[in-house]
Amino acid sequence: MPMTNEDFRARLHTSFSASTTAQARAMMTLSGRLTLLVSDAKTAGISADDMNRIIQEEMATADRRLAGFADRLPQDANLDRVA
Repeated sequence: MPMTNEDFRARLHTSFSASTTAQARAMMTLSGRLTLLVSDAKTAGISADDMNRIIQEEMATADRRLAGFADRLPQDANLDRVA
């Protein structure tokens, strides 16, 4: 049986929901790890300026990695093509 608009919407919703849940969990994990790491860095005497500089450098590196990953994925759904 052909897929209906409702079927397509339901399957798309499930996919987006799974992706959103995974991203939310990853952000919670990252937040917890960073909280502990900053606490340890303060205890070790690392200055706020040094922490901020290192954080900015590592965020830039992570952003480049994510951008590189996104570049390898299809950027459109090829909606103008006939299946």
